[in-house]
Amino acid sequence: MTSLRLPRPRALICDLDQTLVDTRALKALRSRRAWSQVYAEISRCSPVPGVHEFMKAIAPLPVAVVTNSPSAYAEKVLAHFGIRHDQLVAYHDVKNRKPHPEPFHLALQKLGLEASDVWSIGDQPEDVIASRAAGIRTIIALSAACDDLAALLSAKPHFHVRDWTGLSLAIGG
Repeated sequence: MTSLRLPRPRALICDLDQTLVDTRALKALRSRRAWSQVYAEISRCSPVPGVHEFMKAIAPLPVAVVTNSPSAYAEKVLAHFGIRHDQLVAYHDVKNRKPHPEPFHLALQKLGLEASDVWSIGDQPEDVIASRAAGIRTIIALSAACDDLAALLSAKPHFHVRDWTGLSLAIGG
């Protein structure tokens, strides 16, 4: 969809796992809450292709990361892969997690922006549902880490692109 051209947002809200970083290698450890092992194995993960280039292209646009993961884990993953972010909303920061819009409302508050100023990027139906419920434009960047494309599209994202390069072209980064 490289012909898609959208007005540049004032900030982005991104999911972490499988959106910014492919963390599927840690799934079993995370489900067992073996956090010390998870932290020791972060190097088994990798940034989703094109993420670093995208982040450079959109700088200095603020980025908030909204994740259902604990903040210690999220901070370690983001730091390990050098992915910049200005705000983080994680598991313990809200009472209601995605697909509820509360994490997105908190991210907007932290960014000091309105929903109409921001785009959200995610990889799961919960990301799309929560973002839309918060009134935020939702974009999905389809990647090899996408678990269920049909379910993701049925959540009705506003836009989708094949990868982060397509997203850079769409917002004129």
